[in-house]
Amino acid sequence: LVKIGDYVAAESHLTCGACFQCRTGLAHVCKNYKILGVDRDGSYAQYVVLPEGVLWKTDPSIPPELACLQEPIGNAVDAALAEDLTGQTVLITGCGPTGLFAAAVARTAGAATIIASDISDYRLSLAKQVGADHVLSAKTQPPEQLAAAILDITAGEGVDASLEMSGNPEALHQAFRAVKNGGRVTLFGIPTGPVTFDLPNEMIFKGIRVYGITGRRLFGTWYRLAGLFKAGLTIRPVLTHSFPLSEFATGFELIQSGQCGKVVLFP
Repeated sequence: LVKIGDYVAAESHLTCGACFQCRTGLAHVCKNYKILGVDRDGSYAQYVVLPEGVLWKTDPSIPPELACLQEPIGNAVDAALAEDLTGQTVLITGCGPTGLFAAAVARTAGAATIIASDISDYRLSLAKQVGADHVLSAKTQPPEQLAAAILDITAGEGVDASLEMSGNPEALHQAFRAVKNGGRVTLFGIPTGPVTFDLPNEMIFKGIRVYGITGRRLFGTWYRLAGLFKAGLTIRPVLTHSFPLSEFATGFELIQSGQCGKVVLFP
């Protein structure tokens, strides 16, 4: 239970507590969930009213500008750690903030080699700061060159795990092509339309495992993230800009430019 004065962060998925999913430990895919900031007023405000059950007591040593990022970092935790990454080679396609968080999580969780790809040199530079060993430009290298580079890095084997964080159709195919037989692909990015796959050759005959990521497991992901912070998870390089709430328009313009990592607004 929380009390007045507690330092908290909020889960953005407000669940019903009554559906099959909620009653069987799958509340993150609740049939009736509402999203803070989508289905009801969000947190671009000085005060927010929320159910007590979605509040997470936060370690006071974590500063507010990082504590407020726990919810999106949770997506990266679930994406990266759908399976154990210890000693594995990981490909991250898409270095937006959640992809960058995933790189940091993979590094902290013991991945041996992290490869990151994106069309933005700026975002790739951030990926290096949070733990990527190799960065590949999808803007200057065509798909076949990217595939060859990944095979070269992995001695012809392919990666153990692909984390697709962009939703770009070509990046989706890259994630499946790059993973070795028997590996796994985690999907977080949302395509803007239908994407066609060669199911036999990209999935079935490779014997891969595919995970879809939405929300955070309540509250298993949050406990896991707390442990990662204690283990040294470094995310500050992803927080590139902050503005007072009154300058929200400037923050959104910066986001649209792509020349930023995560942007935080202070009320």
